[in-house]
Amino acid sequence: MTRAAIVMTVRNEQDLLRSNVLYHLHLGVERFFVFLDATTDRTPETVSDLDAVTILPSCSGESFLEIEAHRVQHVRSPRLQEVVQKSASHHEARQMLNTIVALERSREEDIEWLISLDPDELLCLDPDTTAVGELVDFLASQPAEVEAVSFPTSEIVQRRATFGNVLAEATLFKHEESWVARPLYDPYRKQVRRHFYQPRKVLGLPVPKRKVLSWWYGHRLGKSAVRAGLELLPRVHTFRRFDGGPLETRSAGRLLHYLLYSADDFVKKFKNYVSHPDTLVSGHALSYRKRVWIDMVNDPSFSEEDLRQYYDRWVAFDDDELTGMKRGGAKPELVEVTGIVQAFRGLDVQKSAAVESDGLSSPALRRPAE
Repeated sequence: MTRAAIVMTVRNEQDLLRSNVLYHLHLGVERFFVFLDATTDRTPETVSDLDAVTILPSCSGESFLEIEAHRVQHVRSPRLQEVVQKSASHHEARQMLNTIVALERSREEDIEWLISLDPDELLCLDPDTTAVGELVDFLASQPAEVEAVSFPTSEIVQRRATFGNVLAEATLFKHEESWVARPLYDPYRKQVRRHFYQPRKVLGLPVPKRKVLSWWYGHRLGKSAVRAGLELLPRVHTFRRFDGGPLETRSAGRLLHYLLYSADDFVKKFKNYVSHPDTLVSGHALSYRKRVWIDMVNDPSFSEEDLRQYYDRWVAFDDDELTGMKRGGAKPELVEVTGIVQAFRGLDVQKSAAVESDGLSSPALRRPAE
C-alpha cells in the first residue's frame, strides 16, 4: 500500500494547522512532520491529540550539521552550503533543511511520497468533488518513471469577509492562468502605484521596464509531491536531484493557497516577516508590494483599525470588481472550488482538548462567516 507524508515549517498557525492536517488525512496522507519555526502561539496544542503528527524544532544551520550524513552532503553541494549559510536569516532556508530531514524520516518509515506544504495550502485534484483517500490513490497510480507531481497554484480571492474556518468555507479562487492588474497604495510615498519597474540590460546597461502589478499576491510556482526514495535537494516550491538535475515531473490538480484571506491574516502574515531580509533565499529581491506591507504592519504609527481599513480598500476585492471578472471572456479569471467544502462537512475540526481547556479560541475560528 502506498504511503504519503506532508512536511510543513510553521510559525503561529493555530488558526489553520489542525484543519489542514485533518483534510489531508481525509485524502489518505498518514504522516505529518511539522517543524516549529519561532512559533509563539498555541500551534502545537491544536494537533497534540493527532497521532499522525510529529512536532519537531526547525533546523538551524548548526543543528543540521550536527548529523554526520548532513556534513557529507554539505561538502558535496555548493547549493546546500549556501542554504545552510542563509538559514539564520531566511525562513525559506530553514524550510529546505527541514524538508531534507523529513525526507530521511520518510525513508526510515517506508513512506514513498513526501509533499511540502504550508498550513495555508490545500491540495485539490478536482474542484467539484473530493473522495476519501483520493490523493494517495492518485500517487499510487503514477507510473514508475514519474518522480514528482506538481500542483499549480490557485490563490484565494481576498474579500471583505470573516470566516469560521476559511479552509472549509471559501470557494472562490483566482484561476491559475489569469492575470488581472491590481493597483497598490503606498502610504509612505502617498501614491497609488499601478506599475513597477524591473531592470533589464540593453547594451550592458540597466534600463527601466514597466510591469503591471498583478492581482496575485503570492507565488504561482505551485508545490510538489516527490518520491522520497530519491536523493534530493529541496527548493521552496520544487525538488531537484542532489546533483541539480531535474526530476521527471507531471502536473495535476491544483494547490489552493489561502493567502491573506482576512485582515487578521494580513497582519499575522507580515508580522511573521518582520525580520526577513530584503532578499529571498534565491537571492531575488522581495517584491515591492511585500516590502510595503511588511513595513506597514510592523510600523506602530498604523493602528489595528488603520490596517483593517487598508486591507478592505487595497487588498480585498469588492463585489463590483468580482462581478466584472465573472463576466468571463476568452480567458478565465475565477474558479469555483466546492469539493473542499464537501469534504469538510464530514470532518471534526474542533481544536484539541489542550487548547479548549484554556478557553483559547482564535478570533478567526470564533466569528461566523459573513
